[in-house]
Amino acid sequence: MYINQEQLVTPDSSRSTSGKRSSISSRIDRYPKPTQSIKREVHGPCRNPKFRRSQETFLQEDQYRMMLIHRCEQAKNLVLDTFRHLKKDDFKAGSSPKEDVISEASSLEEDSLQRNPVSTSAAKSLHGRYARCTDNRSRGLAFSDLSMELSVRSYRKRYESAERQKLEVHYLTSEVRKRLTIAKKPIKKQEEGEPFAPLTEVEESEVSIAFANFNKQNMLVMHQNSNIEITGEILQRLKPGAWLNDEVINVYFELLKEREQREPKKFLKCHFFNTFFYGKLISASDGYDFKAVRRWTTQKKIGYQLLECDKIFVPIHKSAHWCLAVINKKDQKFQYFDSLGGMDYKILKVLARYYMDEVKDKSGEDIKTTSWTLECPSDIPLQENGSDCGMFMIKYADFFSRGLDLCFTQKDMPYFRKRTAKEILSLIAE
Repeated sequence: MYINQEQLVTPDSSRSTSGKRSSISSRIDRYPKPTQSIKREVHGPCRNPKFRRSQETFLQEDQYRMMLIHRCEQAKNLVLDTFRHLKKDDFKAGSSPKEDVISEASSLEEDSLQRNPVSTSAAKSLHGRYARCTDNRSRGLAFSDLSMELSVRSYRKRYESAERQKLEVHYLTSEVRKRLTIAKKPIKKQEEGEPFAPLTEVEESEVSIAFANFNKQNMLVMHQNSNIEITGEILQRLKPGAWLNDEVINVYFELLKEREQREPKKFLKCHFFNTFFYGKLISASDGYDFKAVRRWTTQKKIGYQLLECDKIFVPIHKSAHWCLAVINKKDQKFQYFDSLGGMDYKILKVLARYYMDEVKDKSGEDIKTTSWTLECPSDIPLQENGSDCGMFMIKYADFFSRGLDLCFTQKDMPYFRKRTAKEILSLIAE
């Protein structure tokens, strides 16, 4: 028979309740105090994250989030204000509630998109849909259509920009094909001399190593006077089929100027503007801003008088095509050289105006260039592909600064690319 010990009557049963409590606590004290519990094992990697987001990052994210919310509220208020001033009767009856806002956005005029954040036609379309909404869910769909329309506009602008560039490249390709069919005046080829000096095996090897992919992120040379860094990725613009960029052209023009200063009796006295000069000259709203480039040719900056130069070379960049303009003081000509055989007398007129302002500013003399010739020669070496316009442009300047005729062809471009790369690596133009 099971007997509960608490029900047993013992001689000490007459003890008070307080005595029982003290005896219980004394028995509890005999046991050791519980130690700190062991943490539960986590089954997974417990490493600290490598990159921790600082408190500033969270604050920036909150500010950015609040800015987006504020702009969203502004857009909603703008649409609601539009709805308040319009009525259902202003729209055609029976219009489909599933009218596509995207198709209507694609037909908007570009100038109205730039002036108004929400166009009138889009607001009318959204009002027609909003007027038919009977619950909050439908209203939310109307607002989502508005945000969709705004995003479509931005993507549409990017698409149009890409299409314009595509058309320009297509135009260049068609021009090249046209020029290939035109009978050209034969050019006297000069296979010997300094302009065609062959590269040695060591120089060929240096160029090949510089063109290697493992050198893409490495800085190969640094031109101190112009502060231009040439990395492997920039130098690879001289590989066959690649398009030349600003760094390659500007550093090569610097080397041509240094070549003339080393041997002034051997080369013509020339000045080489960089690729940003002409864009700065025409940056004003009326297409001409002499003040923007007035200080580019001070004697303190370039070390000589610009008016003393026989020829002044101005690289022209037309979106996807390089050309060369020349202020030829020696022959009193303004010349334009396009490897596709094109003509642009507008550029020559701008340079004529610039030269008169430059003479007036630096010497105080008033000269007239009306007697000078505007020339766009066509009997020059022309490119036969869509990638060598930059090479033709810098070789035009190279040969003219030597006082030579343009005695090269498209077949010489692979050699000129390697030679230009070698000269940039050594920082010496020969």
